[in-house]
Amino acid sequence: MRIKGSQKTGLCVYCGETKLLTRDHVIAKYFFPKPLPSKMLTVAACEICQKEKKGLDEYLRDSTAIDIQASNNLLTLRGRRSFADLPPDARSGFASP
Repeated sequence: MRIKGSQKTGLCVYCGETKLLTRDHVIAKYFFPKPLPSKMLTVAACEICQKEKKGLDEYLRDSTAIDIQASNNLLTLRGRRSFADLPPDARSGFASP
């Protein structure tokens, strides 16, 4: 189903209900570097489901970024016996022991 300009009524791929539809990117646009691919996969979704999926996409993006930062910090900490063994720049943000 192609939805451009005026909204159309149809079956939402997420909830299965017949509602006014909007296009939802299957993989959120912010997971791609710019320039965006010219043909991105979209599906027909109702506005409620589209907003809910967007919130989940944002959560995934944010938690992935946090996990990458945490992993880098863990690599810095590996092999250290104590807080005092850490270089000064790795101690920032921690309370002094």
